[in-house]
Amino acid sequence: MRNGILIQDHKLNFKLTNSYDDTCRRIRSVFGPSKSSFPSSSIFYYGNSIKNYCAIEKSVTRDTIQIRDDNATVGIYSRDDFYEPIMLKQASKNYDPTIRPWFKAGLSKTYPDYMWSPVFFNAFIGATSLGASTTLDFINTQDYVYPNGTVETRNVTQIVGAHFDLYNIDSSLVNVIEANKDMQTISIKVLIVERHGLIISSSFNAQTKDPSNVRNHISNTTEVFSEVCTVLEDRKILYHLPKSMWGTATTIPTSTIKESLDPNADFSMFMVGNSKITIHQITDNGLDWIVVIVTEDYGFVKTIFTSSPALLSVSIILIILGTLLMIVVTQFITRSIWKVSRDMYKISKLEVDTVKPSKVLKTMYELDLLQTSIKTVKNGLHSFMKYIPKDIVRDIVRTGNASKLGMANANSTVMFTDIADFTSFSESSSLSVLLKILTEYFNIITETVEAHDGIIDKFIGDGTMSLFSNPLRVVQDHAYKGTRAAVLCLYKIDQLKSKCIKENLPIVKIRVGVNTGNCMMGNIGSKDRFSFTAIGDTVNTAGRLEMLNKRYDTPILIGNNTYEIVKNKFICMYVDSVRLKGKSKPTEVYTVDGEIEDITSSQKVVSDRLLRIRDALFDKKYDTAVEEIEEIYRLNAQWKETYKPEELAIDYSSIKYIAELKRRAQYLKSMAEKNCSEDYALALTEK
Repeated sequence: MRNGILIQDHKLNFKLTNSYDDTCRRIRSVFGPSKSSFPSSSIFYYGNSIKNYCAIEKSVTRDTIQIRDDNATVGIYSRDDFYEPIMLKQASKNYDPTIRPWFKAGLSKTYPDYMWSPVFFNAFIGATSLGASTTLDFINTQDYVYPNGTVETRNVTQIVGAHFDLYNIDSSLVNVIEANKDMQTISIKVLIVERHGLIISSSFNAQTKDPSNVRNHISNTTEVFSEVCTVLEDRKILYHLPKSMWGTATTIPTSTIKESLDPNADFSMFMVGNSKITIHQITDNGLDWIVVIVTEDYGFVKTIFTSSPALLSVSIILIILGTLLMIVVTQFITRSIWKVSRDMYKISKLEVDTVKPSKVLKTMYELDLLQTSIKTVKNGLHSFMKYIPKDIVRDIVRTGNASKLGMANANSTVMFTDIADFTSFSESSSLSVLLKILTEYFNIITETVEAHDGIIDKFIGDGTMSLFSNPLRVVQDHAYKGTRAAVLCLYKIDQLKSKCIKENLPIVKIRVGVNTGNCMMGNIGSKDRFSFTAIGDTVNTAGRLEMLNKRYDTPILIGNNTYEIVKNKFICMYVDSVRLKGKSKPTEVYTVDGEIEDITSSQKVVSDRLLRIRDALFDKKYDTAVEEIEEIYRLNAQWKETYKPEELAIDYSSIKYIAELKRRAQYLKSMAEKNCSEDYALALTEK
């Protein structure tokens, strides 16, 4: 149809005129051959924005053409073989195609898309109908002549469509029902309705309209369908339409109906008395129908008992044997599937160590194959988690998303560890001894870090880098947990000393650096190889604090950010203020002697005096700093005389960083006396 009109409009240069007869003759020449090829539709029609209208109707009972003349009257004519009108059979005055449902529907879509119209009453044949129509995807024109002789070319919108009379559905439903009934079925009744409940078609001769041509409603058919209507309205599948509006339902905006319905409505089966109700939805480009199927069955038992005695006996035996066999097989399959599903669930939770194989599953090929696949996944995932932090693996498994390059800003605590004098240690030890010591050391670090909600980011030779909060697992008190993990690592390494002595192994000492702050975390690398890590000043500072331990002969150093958070939970001793290479501001450095509840009176005194030394150096009161350090030495000598050796845990006169503070305080004091300005912070030249 569309192609035929396109050829006339564009290749034959046809223009619409004011003559309705010329236009309709042209359209009929296209529609005629096309209609014969589509017997399922009853009418092909054409209309345009200047109100030309013509149609060809060809059905079992009718074979006519429809033409709208210059007086807006549509005549229905018998026709000859060339689709020319012969005799007027019916007429309808004041027919305006542009207000018809099929025309309005066609305006919303452009070829090749189409739109179904609302169901409407076909006055020509007295039946409910609907149309599928579309706007042609090209524009024709009309030369309009004004009374003064001026000619204006106007664009004309053209709509073509196919018309379907719905009474044909009734017989189709009856044929389908008869083909699907079985010996258990008493009856099947089908009703097709629109979303407001008005009837489109039925399998049991339900009236679609009353004598005054007002359409009938589902609630006005049978008692069962009336109850079904109530259920569907409660489920918001049907719009509640009062009886007073049955005749004016077409005036209700489609948007109003849609707003009252639930897009996630329950379409599941339900019962009304002894009748089983199933609901289906038909949707297609503006079509939105509900199919209600009411089935009443005799029931299986009644069907069997009304059959022959031989069939009854065989059926009872088969039912008993089948039930027993079904119970056995079902139990076996259920238990096997439950075992497989439980294993899959454990793998999804990364509990791979608890997944065990089952010999029972080997009796069925499919379940054995599934179990083998699970074992392969388990082994691969178990190995994968030894290379990658568990939080990252868990996030990949949980989300199902592929990893991708990218980093995010995160506030975290970073810990670096390293074995002191590892070079000489490795040169003096055999490979087996070296591997054993490293394994013990790495096990202590890994177990302690993970017990404090941290992850091992990487192993760096004999060193480690750990993170105590990341975007995949945010830890609120990460500074405390990172510092406690560091202290506990030192304690466990110290305990390892007795084992090393017993097995004649080298003694291991480690150095730890801890810092807190913002850093960038995520995946870096190439498109084919990723590495999850953290980068930034916080990370760099933590690494350099670990190396500074060698200068001050301390086992652990923490940065100022970490100190400010944990100073009330740990025994923190001020060590120095250093200006790290590449940084403009000095960094205050502290060592940790244990948790605050274990602090001794001497530790409290020394800690407080070291803080006063820090403040005096910052304020350039170098005399005060020297005096405070001398006081620490004096008190230390006094404690040696007062306390027993086992009661005095630390000999502060032998601590290197206090001696370093004294030397620099004395140097700064002498420079100040010479009126030379010196930076109170120690400037480091090495990274």
